[in-house]
Parts: sequence; structure tokens; C-alpha cells
Amino acid sequence: MIAYVFQRLGLSLFVLWGVLTLSYGLIGLAPGDVAESLAGQRTDAETLAAMREKLGIEQDPLTRYWLYMKGILQGDWGSSSRYGEAVWPLILDRFPKTAQLALSAILFATLIGMALGITASVFQGSRIDRLITFASLAGISSPVFWIGLILVWFFSLQLGWLPPSGYEAGDARFLVLPAMTLGLRSIALVTRISRAALIEVSSSHYIRTAQSKGLSPVAVTGKHALRNASLPILTVIGLDLGSYLSGSVLTEKVFAWPGLGRLLVDAILARDMALINACVVFMAALFIVVNLLVDICYAVFDPRIRAGSG
Repeated sequence: MIAYVFQRLGLSLFVLWGVLTLSYGLIGLAPGDVAESLAGQRTDAETLAAMREKLGIEQDPLTRYWLYMKGILQGDWGSSSRYGEAVWPLILDRFPKTAQLALSAILFATLIGMALGITASVFQGSRIDRLITFASLAGISSPVFWIGLILVWFFSLQLGWLPPSGYEAGDARFLVLPAMTLGLRSIALVTRISRAALIEVSSSHYIRTAQSKGLSPVAVTGKHALRNASLPILTVIGLDLGSYLSGSVLTEKVFAWPGLGRLLVDAILARDMALINACVVFMAALFIVVNLLVDICYAVFDPRIRAGSG
């Protein structure tokens, strides 16, 4: 198991280097003059030349890439041209807000999605099952920004229960609508996956044995079926959590939530190369770490994986 973890970490470093290189190359290929976009179109030629020299864009692409990677290896990721400060304090300041939103959304999605999936599997083929299946399909198909606008219209404009957007430390009301918007798609996915997994294991020998012993349906589902159906459910939850922690761009933009996703969008609009690259690498690292933790959880839930990794 330890060797497997170190092997994954080694591959992760290679992936992060690839992500950083691809991000750097794509930003460099973007049309337009970076110096002009930062200094303004009406800036005189001398100021533009000084800006280009400061940014190092007069050098050839390979030299710029080498100097950038050399600075990273020395711990210097550069400064944000938009905010005028080092990039990592900006990222670390925004990440707790994104983590708060992501954890709230995934907790909300897991609890409701599991409950609906178990209910649909227990009442398989009934009207309840068909209703839950239809609702989950609608949830998967609906765009995030559309769901967010509908929730704002209903809970903020019509009922006046919740603020439409923004962020205020210590006030959970600002968290409810973004977490609901972000979690609704995950609810649909968790519902469908848990329903399918539970129906699949319901015909297994150990389920029939548990039923023949006279165990209650709750005990059979909770102790036997749900544990053995947990791996695909865990995969969906892990992937969505990694995606949410990496910054939910649309949700944060719709609700003016000051997280990583909104920071990245602002950096892209300003062509802030240092901040864009740092955000992309940080998001990729988060996604890799979450998936590594999911793989480790596989071994906890399934003894066969533990035996294979040993």
C-alpha cells in the first residue's frame, strides 16, 4: 500500500509539471499584447517597452519558459500583475472560502442523494422510483448557472429568505444558495449511482443469506448492501469534491463568491500569467490529492483491494 501511494505521488508530480507547461503555453499563445492590456491602449511607447521588459516578453518563448521554471524550482512563482503582490498569499486567502462552499455542497449532496438512491432501490419499479429517476435526470441535465438563477429568483426575490449573492464571514445565509446550486447536480449523480449499485448487489448470495436469517430490510441495506455498493458511490463523491475544491467557476461567478474559481476568472481576463499558472497548478494538485485519498478509501472499504496492493 505504501509503495502504491509513493508511486501515485511520483506520477502526480509529472502530471503537475505537464499541467503547468500546458497552462504556460496556452496563455502565451493567446492573441493580443499582454503589456498593452495591462498598461492600457493609450499608453506611450516608452511605457509599453518598459512593461514588456519587466514582464520579460521580449525574450524568446523557450528562454521565458526556462527562466519561469527555474524561478519555480527556487520557490519563486512570481507576482500578480493585477494585484501587485505574490501569487500564493492570494490563493491561500481564497481557498478557505472555496473549501467552505465545496464541503457544504458535497455534504448536502451526499446526504440527500444517498437517501433518494436507497429509497429508489427499495421501491424499484414503483412510481416513487420513476419520480426519483426523472428528477435525477433533470438535475444532471440542468446547467449550473440556470439552477443558480432559479434559486435566486425563488428564495431571494420571491420569498426574501436568503441574500441573492455575496459573502459575509460568519453569516451562513450567504452560503445556502451557492451550496444548493453546486450540490444539486451531485445529488442527481449520487442518487443514480447509489440506486444502480444497490440494485446490482441486491441479487447477490450474501444479501439473500442475510434476508434468510430474518434480518430487517434496514439492517440488510445498511450493513450489507450499502457497504458493498459503496465503491462507485465513493468515486462520484470524490470526483465531485475534487472538482469543487478546485474552484467552481460558474457558481462563484453567479453568486459573487470570493473563491478560487472567481480568482482564476479575474486572472484570465487580466492575462495575469503568474496567477493563472499558480491557480491551475494548485487546483490540479487538489484534484490529485482528493483522488489519492479516494483510492486509499477503496482499500478501507474493500478487503480485496488491500490484499492486491499488499
